[in-house]
Amino acid sequence: MARKTGQIVGRGPSRWLVRVFLGRDHDTRKRRYHSHMVHGPVRSAQHYLNRVLREDNLGDQPQGAEITLNEYLDRWLMTAARPRLRERSYRSYESLLCRYVRPALGNRNLGVICPLDIQAVYQQLVERGLSARTVRYTHSVLRSAMRQAVRWRLLAEDPTNGGQLPRQRHREMQVLNAEQSRVFLAVARKTPYHPVFAVALTTGARPSEYLGLKWQDIDWDRGTLSVVRTLEKVRGGWRFAETKRARSRRVIKLQSWVLRLLKDLVTKTSPKPVCSAWAGTAELVFTTPAGQPIDSNQLAREYKSILEQADLPRIRLYDLRHTSATLALAAGVPPKVVSEQLGHASAAFTLDVYSHVLPHMQEEAAAKVRLCSLGITQSQVERVTNAAFAILSKESPKHAQGSNGCCAQYCVFVCSNMAFAGMFTPVLAKHSKSFSLKDGISVGMDRMQRNFEPMRKQVEAWQRSALTDVNGQSGHLRGLR
Repeated sequence: MARKTGQIVGRGPSRWLVRVFLGRDHDTRKRRYHSHMVHGPVRSAQHYLNRVLREDNLGDQPQGAEITLNEYLDRWLMTAARPRLRERSYRSYESLLCRYVRPALGNRNLGVICPLDIQAVYQQLVERGLSARTVRYTHSVLRSAMRQAVRWRLLAEDPTNGGQLPRQRHREMQVLNAEQSRVFLAVARKTPYHPVFAVALTTGARPSEYLGLKWQDIDWDRGTLSVVRTLEKVRGGWRFAETKRARSRRVIKLQSWVLRLLKDLVTKTSPKPVCSAWAGTAELVFTTPAGQPIDSNQLAREYKSILEQADLPRIRLYDLRHTSATLALAAGVPPKVVSEQLGHASAAFTLDVYSHVLPHMQEEAAAKVRLCSLGITQSQVERVTNAAFAILSKESPKHAQGSNGCCAQYCVFVCSNMAFAGMFTPVLAKHSKSFSLKDGISVGMDRMQRNFEPMRKQVEAWQRSALTDVNGQSGHLRGLR
């Protein structure tokens, strides 16, 4: 059998055509060649020729030179990507390749694409001003396609290996605080989507999860809802799909006012006929005023409109999930409970994502340890704080009922000298709706001292007697101070 050889043909300055004879076609008996243009010195062309011949001798000759990248990507999307991807992810893959990869490399043969070609595509995306996240996402999709080509023996190696990607900047999480959340829900109450936003903000569910809720998922006796599916928009209609992962299937406790809101929704929607061609619409909890399933993009537009009306920060619809988790952690809910409510893989992942809440949790933990070392229990703290608030309300009801919550913060200053403010947060929330640890207790203390200085001695005297009654001795007061 004749030995297969290759050729190196000069095509210009520093341009070399490498040709390798692959044999004759079985049907047409025409000669078949592997051709590749190499730019650079002749030794680069020789190295490429040697590698191709070595792979050919080992029986690993790739067949990628016979099809273009466009043809391969079409085949990969249909046979490898689509069966394992959700409809939305599949459309995202398809759109991303069409916009960023196919225009530059689509018409080139798969086997001749080298790492330098891939790097040039990434550089073009950066020069166009696309974000590092978009470039990295493009790389991830293209790498998945190329690795499959290697497994299918269309390529000898993955040309995306060794690509240099732009550094992705850490995006600061944007959420609504407690006061902004109340304003948001107050404005949303005027829209038909108020129940949707109430569930989103209080449960931390993903948009595809709460938009796919059925009435059978709500346990009215226990006050819970079960997340067991998602809602997806596909070409030509809608469909129910599995949750993101197995742990995403979970039961979430509803707040009482949200449960009442859903009960009212039952009475309002049950008499209305279903006006949708999709049979699953009749089972959905949330639909549009026209009786159609709610598209997440449509809901996002309504959401942005509400933010504008309420003069709130422009954050994404998905950030309501982050807001729910942040408020829960700031209120002292154990991270394990928050992790289960969000459907995260572990509590460690939850703490890593919401690490911005940790400083507050550390302050509260230090406050609890300090109170325990003094022999003071949470129930004693509540008795002192409630009684102090009652005295201030009696002496100055106008200031005590003020909307800025300064009186409640002054109680913290008087009772604990600001050292254990975290222990008082649950108690103060009952007296002052706008109490926020973020406002800074020290600022509130200065403001209250100016307004209530004449009352300070009276409250301190009461505190001394109250602690004496609780603990049997007044020494704890000196410990607190």
